[in-house]
Amino acid sequence: MAPLRPGDARQAYALVRLAYPQVALRDWLAFARRAARQSPRRGGLVALRDARGYVHALFSYQVAVDLEGGPVLTLANLIVGRLPGPLLDDAVQTAADGLARSLGCRSIVVSVAENGPAEEMAAFARRGFSPLARRLLERPAAPTRDEAQQC
Repeated sequence: MAPLRPGDARQAYALVRLAYPQVALRDWLAFARRAARQSPRRGGLVALRDARGYVHALFSYQVAVDLEGGPVLTLANLIVGRLPGPLLDDAVQTAADGLARSLGCRSIVVSVAENGPAEEMAAFARRGFSPLARRLLERPAAPTRDEAQQC
């Protein structure tokens, strides 16, 4: 596990394209640059590589404070290549555990895409994760006054 630096983001793009074919290289590189500008204590991107340096999994993370005042590690944009067996899923979860410990987080929340592979949910369930919510709601943000006047 290591932070994904902007200079290494191009190498991870093949994995990103497998999960998000609609994301253009320039958009991915911009996302990676924004993530790298954060303090690593607050958020960033993490890549899991093999011995040859190939990226097999990545995720973004944010540290937030919940209502009880404790730090919570939230993983999102999880992309895991598919290999036979649980090795890669275990590596992602081991990386998340280590990151949470190093940041002093008392819990880990994982945002899994609704249309994501069922294997992701099963892999996290095997490691003691349980669903927090049945649905998240999303809509585009309200247009700014200038954008609304252009219509």
